[in-house]
Amino acid sequence: MKTSPWVPAFCCTILAVLAMHATAAEWNLVRFESREYVTLDNIAQFYGFPKPPPVDLTGHFTAAANAAPALAPTVASLNVAAKPATIQVAPVAPVSIAASEKSSDEPAPISSKEPPPATPLSKTITLDSGKSQLEVTVGLREASINGVKHWLAFPVAFHDGQVLVSRLDLSKIIEPNLRPELIPGMTPVTTVVLDPGHGGHDNGAVSKYGYEKNFALDVALRARKLLEAEGYKVVMTRATDVFIPLEQRPAVANHIPNSIFVSIHFNSSSTNLTPGDLRFSPSPPGARPRRMT
Repeated sequence: MKTSPWVPAFCCTILAVLAMHATAAEWNLVRFESREYVTLDNIAQFYGFPKPPPVDLTGHFTAAANAAPALAPTVASLNVAAKPATIQVAPVAPVSIAASEKSSDEPAPISSKEPPPATPLSKTITLDSGKSQLEVTVGLREASINGVKHWLAFPVAFHDGQVLVSRLDLSKIIEPNLRPELIPGMTPVTTVVLDPGHGGHDNGAVSKYGYEKNFALDVALRARKLLEAEGYKVVMTRATDVFIPLEQRPAVANHIPNSIFVSIHFNSSSTNLTPGDLRFSPSPPGARPRRMT
């Protein structure tokens, strides 16, 4: 009897699907303070991070002795609709993680001295897969993703022995930054619209070194050279000391496909204790307003 060539392939497909469902990772949503959260353990498993150490907020940060196999998803949908969604993730080969503590069968020596003080409480947990890094701090509305700080919509929570990240932050901030290649409809940026703030009669902030409008224009002109050297097309909302109405500035980018709008300003402060740069982007719907200090 001659066997049809599609039968073995069909059987292999069935076995592959069964294996996927047997070991797939799911989002386990936790309801806390009228919001949906995902545990940090669940996030680590989904993105292929080592299992985070358990946290005891009563006074210790306990190191984990073992790490669960990492599952790197190939397809996922983080929909923030009203009803929780279950997401199936196709597994890949486990990642070997070395134990962070060595065990010993020998009894600990007995000492008459007082025990050493407890390890200071640390609420910051860092997940590092070697390719990506995620750092969160319990109680704070911030996360470091691949070395870049992001403000979250809600503070990282701790409930029933688990570190929790809101579903909104996971879907709108963490997921797009860890896997930008999966953003629906994302196309490569080909044009950068640089918008030096202020200009003309609008000087902006004033310092003993000059006006904000001049600093912003200087940065934009320097950035234009660097971007053009990388192959980007650069459009300036202003290239000289002229005033451009506020509503006309983003309109330039809105009429250019595959473009990104970058507005450049210099902050004014009565102290120099806050160095560095500050970047603003639209907050996801439903985010808690954050007061700037």
